[in-house]
Amino acid sequence: MPAEEQQPLSTQLVQRLLTENFEDRKTRISQPALNVVQEYTKIFVREAIWRAAAIRKEEQGGEGGLKNMSAFLEA
Repeated sequence: MPAEEQQPLSTQLVQRLLTENFEDRKTRISQPALNVVQEYTKIFVREAIWRAAAIRKEEQGGEGGLKNMSAFLEA
């Protein structure tokens, strides 16, 4: 699936992750701030997956694709 067609991170999920970790339950986040955090989180996750895949590829001697790969990427 091309990157443009991927489902974005759910706004509700990002909001829940943030509010669950606020010390003061009365803390609120504005929609523009939530949008920025959502985009940052999407980029962060994409980068983490890319780095884990690159490390695995390097460890396997340049083997790409799904050959001899488990279901998990670990770095």
